[in-house]
Amino acid sequence: MNNETIETNKLFVGNLHWNVRRQELKEFFWQRWEVAYASVSLDRESRRSRWFWFVTFINGEDAIKAKEECVWKTLHDRELFVDFARAREDNENNEITEE
Repeated sequence: MNNETIETNKLFVGNLHWNVRRQELKEFFWQRWEVAYASVSLDRESRRSRWFWFVTFINGEDAIKAKEECVWKTLHDRELFVDFARAREDNENNEITEE
């Protein structure tokens, strides 16, 4: 049985360059949609960002539109992978979240 729940106003944004910063990612989405905040998963040891972020939108409709419209979009010459975030109860991957 899968304990994951899809969060309809929060997107998982993957395949990002490690150097992408929160404000830059927020502005990338803010150009067209209302973003509440963006958070990154950091490696506990190096404190460098991992290749993915989470972007939370004010409403689920904007998240749906962003997911649909970000197919083939690039940031820092890397094609984004965008999908709805899945909530987890535990954090087993030696990572921390910075908001």
